[in-house]
Amino acid sequence: MRILVFGASGRAGKYLVKEALERGHVVVAFTRDASAYPLGHPKLQVVRGDILDFSSVLAAARGAHGVICALGAANLKGTTVLSRGTGDIIRAMKEQGVRRLVCLTCARFLKTDGPFLASRVIFPLALRHVREDRRRQAGLLEASGLDWALVRAVRFWDRPATGHYEVTFGRPAGRWIALGDLAEFMVTELETGGHFGRMPIISSH
Repeated sequence: MRILVFGASGRAGKYLVKEALERGHVVVAFTRDASAYPLGHPKLQVVRGDILDFSSVLAAARGAHGVICALGAANLKGTTVLSRGTGDIIRAMKEQGVRRLVCLTCARFLKTDGPFLASRVIFPLALRHVREDRRRQAGLLEASGLDWALVRAVRFWDRPATGHYEVTFGRPAGRWIALGDLAEFMVTELETGGHFGRMPIISSH
């Protein structure tokens, strides 16, 4: 497959790119600073672009067989980057005839999955704008007509794959997920479509 990765410079994005390359896929890493991208590989193409510039998103999607979106929210106040960027990705995919989209989000932003104080008080108040934007992002996926999955991850653990994680749909099984396991799950999802049309939570004990 030729896989386009948005958010390729982020913590999760680097693991996703590495995992896809190790499986033999051709990977297009979309980033704002192509010259500083830390990974190199014969099957890796690093392209410079802005997620809010539709022309660069459209150009990057040309020839792709699937897309992984691992965008993060840098601005916690009044942000719309996630929903606007995802909207551009969906539009570009439709214009280029690309069907498969696996998107990353946070488990706590779509449901009250965590402890009461965190899920009902701290996160809704401190991260209200990001949570609202992630909900808009989820709505765009549901209405897209594409083959999509929205992977809800708990707190990242910066380590290789352990092979021990659980997929749930109500509450997370644990509080952490190794980034290697997350990347393994998301690339597999893009390949197989095992949870298309759903929003699985991935976590480990």
